[in-house]
Amino acid sequence: MTESSRRHFTLIVAALAFLGCASLPYGFYMILRVAVCSWAVWTLICARPPSESPWTWFLVCLALLYNPIIKVHLGRELWVAANIFTGIGLLAYHRTQH
Repeated sequence: MTESSRRHFTLIVAALAFLGCASLPYGFYMILRVAVCSWAVWTLICARPPSESPWTWFLVCLALLYNPIIKVHLGRELWVAANIFTGIGLLAYHRTQH
């Protein structure tokens, strides 16, 4: 995947995270989990941020929080906050990776 498409995918996942703040069907949130977790793991493997980088910890936390297999159960309010934090974090990551 090219650098340009990687950046576009980051923006798409960020948009999905912000969209997750709305009240949507359960299926959307499963897609959101798969998208965020996949993006975080893929970025950790392919982009290889330095291990000292705070982005490494951010990506690991996203992969664990949005893991679709071993689900983290949070209340609605906490998930909204997590989605906002995720969206902002993804936009910040996108901005720093140019």
